[in-house]
Amino acid sequence: MPIIRPRTSAELEVKTNKVVTDKEGFVEVKNKKYDFKAKQQVKQKDPIKQVYVPKNKAETPNKIWNLNDNVMKGLKQSLNKYAVLSDHDEESQLSKSIAGEGILSLMNFKVACWNIRGMCHKDKQDELKDFIKEENVSVCAILETHLKPTNIDKACNYVFGRWSWVSNIGLSSNSCRIVLGWDNTKVNLMVIQVARQVILCLIETVDKCSKFYCSFIYASNSGSERNLLWNELLVHATIAQHQPWLLVGDFNVTRNVNEHSAGCSHMTEEMIRFNKCICDIEVEDLGSTSFYFTWTKSLKNPLCNVLRKLDRIMCNEVFLVNYSNAYGIFHPFMISDHSPAVLGIPNGLIKRKKSFRFMNHVAYKENFLKIVEEKWKSNVSGYKMFQVVSKMKYLKKDLNRLNWEGGNVFTKIKELKGKLKKCQSDVEKMPHDLHYRAMASAIMVEYEKAKVEELIVLKQKAKIKWLEEGDRNTRFFHSILKRRKQRCRIDNICVENGINFSDNQVGEQFVKHFKKFLGEGRDCKRVKWGIFLILN
Repeated sequence: MPIIRPRTSAELEVKTNKVVTDKEGFVEVKNKKYDFKAKQQVKQKDPIKQVYVPKNKAETPNKIWNLNDNVMKGLKQSLNKYAVLSDHDEESQLSKSIAGEGILSLMNFKVACWNIRGMCHKDKQDELKDFIKEENVSVCAILETHLKPTNIDKACNYVFGRWSWVSNIGLSSNSCRIVLGWDNTKVNLMVIQVARQVILCLIETVDKCSKFYCSFIYASNSGSERNLLWNELLVHATIAQHQPWLLVGDFNVTRNVNEHSAGCSHMTEEMIRFNKCICDIEVEDLGSTSFYFTWTKSLKNPLCNVLRKLDRIMCNEVFLVNYSNAYGIFHPFMISDHSPAVLGIPNGLIKRKKSFRFMNHVAYKENFLKIVEEKWKSNVSGYKMFQVVSKMKYLKKDLNRLNWEGGNVFTKIKELKGKLKKCQSDVEKMPHDLHYRAMASAIMVEYEKAKVEELIVLKQKAKIKWLEEGDRNTRFFHSILKRRKQRCRIDNICVENGINFSDNQVGEQFVKHFKKFLGEGRDCKRVKWGIFLILN
């Protein structure tokens, strides 16, 4: 009969898998692994693993989201040695000084509309590009384009560039009436309805500062067709109910008699219908400046004095409440018989900050080394790379100010050039006047420094490696072209018998030479391909 004895404490400890930790909190865990080979269980050596078990579990939080947001933010920044770059204190202070109030720098949001009276020609397309760039508009509608399906893509891509655009050419029998373009980087535009005389869309800036409905209108010359437009505007008023709504474009009819410079002295039926439509949709003219009459019958006829107010900027009451500072401007006619209309909303768009770019000409200024030395002596604690990045960040603001200390270098050169011409003309009239001679000498030195800065800027922008020091871009480039053209030109040729030929005879001699060398065309007999067969 077997003898039963009680188990020892060591055996009980192994059996119950009791976890024993050392002073540092580590525990020894033994895992058993088996290798099944030939249906035999082979026991391997137990590997030893070190697992950390904290002594005081109460100090460790069960869920990481229970931590405070500030604590988590601090932990994330401590793990990133470049976290200093995400600190925008200096930039925010600079934005406050620019905007006056708030943290972000704001700019005017502009919407333009222009009856160009045909944009098939290159000169009008260039005028539109310059207008969009000078006015810095984000949305632009072009009316009466006269574009056909064959040339609308080429013209619009040239004018708008990287912008998105849409047209109502599919609803026009003869040519496109309305083309609408917008900048995707600033505006999210959704087209709601496209008709022959109007395009309704919802405009919202990317930064969510401004959002409103807008109807771009090019009314027909026919009164019966304009009645269809008035009905469509009633539908637009229903869609934009209780929302800001803007109407801009060419209505081709006036509201009152005083909107005619000559001719009309009573209210016509078309004017009455237009006023009735305005009352039904509950809109009114937005306050505008510059030109009152927006259409002229003839720009080239000096005796023509027929002017009318056909282009308008109108809005509903909600738009006036939300954008009380909005304004309209009607610019000069330029190359069209209609005045371009521009709507501006102050602080309606957040100005995007441009990334810092180091301009090479700043390194040649007197205060450059002093500024760098002063900022580089600042004490920054952390890793060496962290110190370098932090000090470079501190330099950005001062280097940017040093870059724009003298203003735009190209504008500065034009101003100095004009001053230099005036001073030199004064010196020529009064050669013994030391004051004018000293002034001309000082301006000349400043002008030469500005030319050096311009050359450095041009080299950096164009990235032309073969541009040598002291040569202007245009002069050097054209001189190279002239030399190359001169080397590749043959003005005179001497043939085998020693006779010289020049001008148009040079080409004839080349033809004669190659005819003699290569021979002329002759009739050839047909080749019998059978003689080339190879028998296997």
